[in-house]
Amino acid sequence: MQPKNLFTFRPNYKRMRMYPIKSPCFLTLVFVYGFLILTIPGIAQKTISDTNVERMMNQCRFKEVSKLITAKLKGNSALDIDHRLYYSNRLSIAQFRLRNVDSALVVAFESLALSTKSKDSTLIVDAWKAMAYCYNHAGHLDSALYFTEKMMFYGERNHDDKLTRNALASMATILSQNKRYEDALLYNRKANQLTMKLKDSSNFASGKYNLGLTFLNLNQTDSCLFYLNQAALIAEKLHVSDHLIYIYGTMADCYLQLKKDKERKKYLLMANAIAEKIGNKQFLAMGYSNLTHGALDEHNYNEAIVYGQKALDLLRLQPLPVLKMKVDSMMYVSYKQTGKFPEAFAFLESYMFEKEKLMSENQTEKLNELVVELQVPEKDLTIANQKLDITRKKLNMRVLTLVVVIVLLLLCGQFIFILKTRKFRNTLFIKEKDIDRQTMEIHTWLKWRQNETTQPGAGIGSIAHAEDIPDDVAVFNSKTFLFTELREVFDTQKLFLDPELNLKTVTRILGTNQKYLYQAISENSDTNFRSFLNRYRVDEAKKTIEQKIRGKEELNLSELYASSGFHSPVSFYRAFKSVTGLTPKDYAAEIRNEVRKGI
Repeated sequence: MQPKNLFTFRPNYKRMRMYPIKSPCFLTLVFVYGFLILTIPGIAQKTISDTNVERMMNQCRFKEVSKLITAKLKGNSALDIDHRLYYSNRLSIAQFRLRNVDSALVVAFESLALSTKSKDSTLIVDAWKAMAYCYNHAGHLDSALYFTEKMMFYGERNHDDKLTRNALASMATILSQNKRYEDALLYNRKANQLTMKLKDSSNFASGKYNLGLTFLNLNQTDSCLFYLNQAALIAEKLHVSDHLIYIYGTMADCYLQLKKDKERKKYLLMANAIAEKIGNKQFLAMGYSNLTHGALDEHNYNEAIVYGQKALDLLRLQPLPVLKMKVDSMMYVSYKQTGKFPEAFAFLESYMFEKEKLMSENQTEKLNELVVELQVPEKDLTIANQKLDITRKKLNMRVLTLVVVIVLLLLCGQFIFILKTRKFRNTLFIKEKDIDRQTMEIHTWLKWRQNETTQPGAGIGSIAHAEDIPDDVAVFNSKTFLFTELREVFDTQKLFLDPELNLKTVTRILGTNQKYLYQAISENSDTNFRSFLNRYRVDEAKKTIEQKIRGKEELNLSELYASSGFHSPVSFYRAFKSVTGLTPKDYAAEIRNEVRKGI
């Protein structure tokens, strides 16, 4: 059996999932901002550029780009709006390519604020692109979709194929994260066609990779591996190491889906080798944690410990609390399975410590420090955060109020239902008691009637003078007599307690025939033999219940059926419910209520 770690983790190279593509005011926003786009004057090419920055961006030297631009923005306050916007755009993309999505989003906000003061439409569109990419990978779909639409409208209006390609790729990512993989495939193919048309070799690999990733989501592993292999060849030729990491990682996911552990492990190791070469400690730690999980799946606990330790060594250099928690949980399982309980307990404690620490840390303070370093207007962000917090609190309060109201309504409904049920049950019980009293009165009357008709010289109805009684009265009297005799036999001999009792046995005892007995029962009780028999048995069960409760004896309802003449608990329950309208348990509860009230 495969062991289960405390925090199951399988690093995934697929993009983050987002919320559904639905917004009440989406079309309105599209039309309004589409109109605004058309009013911005177009400029065919960038008027501002930095040769060193562009060269390093093309060489995928994103860390160096980030350091260079940060130094320029800090050390040169004389830069005009357009230059600051240009550097901010490039810094946001560089941080995004380094997968520092939070930092990239903060810088993209600064670019968006600067774009409101610029008249260079190309720089403004670059700010939109940075916002679209960052929102996309941060999981904010509506915002990503909004800026992607702006990019697409502008690109189509100005016949900018490169911008349109970027917008199509962004739209495909949004659709993939909403599991609309068929639509995403369509957009990725259009984006790839524009890439080939532009002969943009720097995006060949990413275009093939996006297609391969989409086919993986569609569970079409053959097509996935075909495009990923093409992407890998291009990336290897162009020495695009950061692309190769994710290409190999996704190929590992594909082989995982095919359940080919050997190939999966091969590509994970290849991805890790590249990450180690370029110094991407974050990916390297994630890769080793993935290898740890694979070793656990194969029950190779010693290998899992080796890979897990390598991941932890890297996490000491570049702390990632969430990832460390996951590795600690897997190390706990590995050491536990190898019988090294002290080490397992140590990792369990580490896991719990990191969990509490992560929950208590205030990530907002770190983001504010980064905002200050990048000279982002702290006041605007604070106000935006306060508004968001107020909105969230209002929403939480509304939800809480709604939940409280629903719970109260449910409790009130339940209370009313219980009261009505009790009242209805009590009404049935009182009715049953009335029926018992009426039965006793009828029984007494029938005995008196029998005595009147059987005593010599008793007057009207005397059997001794039967020849003087009309035929219909005589028949009535005879059937009444038979019915009275039936009740007397049932009362004195307790025939109904025999589970095998039937109509044939009763007619034999009474010396009559079935037809005559049927008529006697139906005319004197408005029922049939089966119901008549069940009534006696139920009455016997009622007497037993009342006697035991009033005598404070132990009452076992599950055994009561046999002593009342029933074959099974099911037939007993069904007959009791049919005759009284109550279950035996409900009837017993009503008797207990009477006892408590002293009735």
